[in-house]
Amino acid sequence: MEEVRETEIEHQQPQESTILKVFNNLKYFLIQMVIMYAISNYFFKSKQQVAPKSDGNHMILSQNLFSPGEKLFYHVFVSENQFPDSQNTSRLLFHDEEVIFMNWKSGSKNFAFTIQTTETLAKNGSFFMIVCISKDQSLPLFSPASGYHSSNHSCKIHDLIKKEKLKKIVDQKS
Repeated sequence: MEEVRETEIEHQQPQESTILKVFNNLKYFLIQMVIMYAISNYFFKSKQQVAPKSDGNHMILSQNLFSPGEKLFYHVFVSENQFPDSQNTSRLLFHDEEVIFMNWKSGSKNFAFTIQTTETLAKNGSFFMIVCISKDQSLPLFSPASGYHSSNHSCKIHDLIKKEKLKKIVDQKS
């Protein structure tokens, strides 16, 4: 009988105390935190701080061109050239002078346009829309050197039709 009790005692797992279980879980959790911290520091380095200018102030990286409530001018150009002559008003598809910055209810709401296509457009397939906002009524000047931006204008170009797409459509019709 004593032999049976000895084998039972040998096979019994020692019971861990509650404090020991909590300590082991806490240790496991802390080790995981340290590993995750090391991995995140290795792959996701912190951003460099902005260097102060010589006068001690921080550099301003960007700012709004317009103030809230300021009147702005909206121009939309369409062209077969990436840098059209913006002073030629035949390229000016739409303009609105009643837009107020940060007042989304101002300006024209209903408009529709018909754009006359040319033989050049059918052959070349390039068609661009350039949308500009400015502080004054002056039209922007587009050039490959300066692009579409100046201190008074901000423009964005959209390639409406690409050559490859139009070429595929023309080839399918033939």
